Amino acid sequence: MSLIKARPAISLLLPAHVLAGHRVTALVRLDLSKPLRVEQIECELQGVERVAAGVGNTRRTARRALLSLGARLTGERTLPVGRTELSCTFELPEDLPASYSAAASAASILVEYVVTVHCEIPWWPDKSQDFVMNVRRAPLA
Repeated sequence: MSLIKARPAISLLLPAHVLAGHRVTALVRLDLSKPLRVEQIECELQGVERVAAGVGNTRRTARRALLSLGARLTGERTLPVGRTELSCTFELPEDLPASYSAAASAASILVEYVVTVHCEIPWWPDKSQDFVMNVRRAPLA
């Protein structure tokens, strides 16, 4: 076994738009050039709203957490050479605001959802990757 470990290339497949109040399945892809022992792989979905106003020394920012969901994709195991695919499913609350971003000269607002995939590698730097998820409001019935 090599002393130098190869950290995986991480990619994530998500629907282009996810609807609040629905279930979303994320497919995590890990590509490796050589086998890698991992302690665990986790997937976390965070939603945040940020509002900022003012300029320079008078700029103030408020932050509010909207959502925090997590899933453990696998425990301790050895990932083989090539591609490993793991999936997880998140149930989104109906009352989630849609993804949004706007800015003017002295104010900005951001509603953002980020999926973080974290791969814990024993005795080596871990690998994490963030992916933005676009959430839309479900149509009114």
